[in-house]
Amino acid sequence: MNRIFLHIGLGKCASSKLQKDIFPQIAKFIDYDYTGNENIAENENDIYNKTQLSYHMNCLLLDREVEKLKFKQNIIVSNEGLSSYRQPQYYEEFSQKNLDAFGEDAFVILIIRKPEDFLTSIYVQTCIHEKPIQSPKHFFLNQKKYSERLPNAKFLIENFDYNDLINYYKARFNNLCVIKYEKLGEMNWAKEIFDLKNEQVNLLKKLFMQDKLNSSLGLKSILFKKKLTKFLNLISLDYKSKKSNEIVIERQKKNYLENEYRKTLRFSFLKKFLINFNIFMNKPYIIDKIFGYKKFKINFNEIEGLNLDKLEKDYLTIPDFKIFKKF
Repeated sequence: MNRIFLHIGLGKCASSKLQKDIFPQIAKFIDYDYTGNENIAENENDIYNKTQLSYHMNCLLLDREVEKLKFKQNIIVSNEGLSSYRQPQYYEEFSQKNLDAFGEDAFVILIIRKPEDFLTSIYVQTCIHEKPIQSPKHFFLNQKKYSERLPNAKFLIENFDYNDLINYYKARFNNLCVIKYEKLGEMNWAKEIFDLKNEQVNLLKKLFMQDKLNSSLGLKSILFKKKLTKFLNLISLDYKSKKSNEIVIERQKKNYLENEYRKTLRFSFLKKFLINFNIFMNKPYIIDKIFGYKKFKINFNEIEGLNLDKLEKDYLTIPDFKIFKKF
């Protein structure tokens, strides 16, 4: 049986950096395959692995029955969406479906972050980067105000609990590693999980510190985007969703995924250029650089159903890095 290391997120916890630089390098160190959000297919084996993972992700997203995934070699798998980090009401459901797909022997890696920082980042990502722009009090909702039928992005705040999430995976998988985002750069977790040499760990530390990806916008950039959006609304320029119904429905077809990855294989240079251009165009960090960076903060006191003090105290009781074994 092939071994699987399964990184499930959380999102907004350096996932892009891990997927672009850290996990691919670790995979080379230990001679494993790797598949995740940021890697571009370079051969037929990559296409197969990405198709397996993408199909599973769409089954999770659309509440379809999942299949047992079969990888041809030992592999590191990474996708922050596996945790349902944007929709905490699905934490347990996703944990069970991940068990069904990957099996109890998959070594699960979960990264968590200070609740205030995580919630701020998820808000900026969902309601500023991706739009439609909305206030925090209309995004973080309690049970009384929440409805699946609300048209814009929403976050059921009363279901957000790290201990619940950890326990769902502890109960299902033989090995679960929990790492705090603030300790990622020390790479002690990588050394222990993957049995790496000191020189390999030192290289990972250097890679982690280079080229920070997907950092949050500052206050002035967010205000700029809000004003720009209001102007575009005045002249009736509509926002195009990152994931339309058409795209999500089509991605359920395995041959669609295989064909898309083969296109990527043929046009990898162009694909990389377009990805980087899109990142540049959608992140107005220039505003922060010109006018000075100031951290964006949310007034969490106006969020009904949120006990931030309790969440922060609970976070302090969780170890910086720990491997939980079922047996």
